[in-house]
Amino acid sequence: MVVPPLAIPMLAAVTPREHEIIMIDENYQKINFDEKCDIVGISVLTKTAIRSYQIAKIFREKKYRLFLGDYTHRYYLRKQNNMQIV
Repeated sequence: MVVPPLAIPMLAAVTPREHEIIMIDENYQKINFDEKCDIVGISVLTKTAIRSYQIAKIFREKKYRLFLGDYTHRYYLRKQNNMQIV
């Protein structure tokens, strides 16, 4: 059984309705890195960590505010001292 990351949908559920939320699952849609937005949220799983950091780097270079969800990225960045991605 595959369980999808739920952090972003849960945050979307409690976000006031006056804010527009767009959720992209890269397994099914391409990411539009030129989409205008205020905040970018990225769910991070162990198996998707490297790709999540690549996506974060692109948005960071474009000066977007972003957050990464889950504990994976904290552990991974500690283990990879020389890997300054985000």
